[in-house]
Amino acid sequence: MSYFKDIIKSLMVGIIVSLVLIIISGLCSILVNGNNIKNTLDIMKNTLFIIGAFGLLLFSGFILKRDSRRSLIYEKQWKEKFKIIQFQNVLMFIAIMILCFGIILDRIIYYF
Repeated sequence: MSYFKDIIKSLMVGIIVSLVLIIISGLCSILVNGNNIKNTLDIMKNTLFIIGAFGLLLFSGFILKRDSRRSLIYEKQWKEKFKIIQFQNVLMFIAIMILCFGIILDRIIYYF
């Protein structure tokens, strides 16, 4: 049961990070490009895809490195937030949620 709670928590963090990225990239795009909605959505989508891809690359680097599974510096605080899931797996779930939001924006642009 605690495993599913950790997954839900990491997915919620991914949703929050995705929304923050959408807001920041959208505001920057509006400041630079003006009120062109299609370009703004495209820049938000590209931002999500780039950051989500970097997150998955970082996750794969943690998997490939031998001592990446060592204990964290703030392991006690980490165990208070996530009981079972390790840092690498939380990073993976966050990156997947960011990419899912990018896919949703891509579908919106396609039908817009």
